Amino acid sequence: MPQRKSIQRRKDLQTMRIPKKIVCKNITYKVCSENMDDWGEIDYIKKTIRYKKNLSQKSKEHTLIHEILHGLRPEWTERRVNLLARDLYKCLKGNKII
Repeated sequence: MPQRKSIQRRKDLQTMRIPKKIVCKNITYKVCSENMDDWGEIDYIKKTIRYKKNLSQKSKEHTLIHEILHGLRPEWTERRVNLLARDLYKCLKGNKII
């Protein structure tokens, strides 16, 4: 019986599916994990969004949101992107959207 409870709890947890591709402003970016020093980066020339391979699920979700914001608003400063990414992630998690 305890196994059923733990299985039920896992089903209740919301996680965001990390897509293989994402479209931002009519540009398709390939999304992939790689061994890298930074948590993530968007390459506007190669049209890729990369995130660090061994991140936790929470960090992957946050990093993807962060990089998507860069894709949508490349003119924004890193500070502005960080602030909005953090708040958007909390809102989506808090409302069980992700």
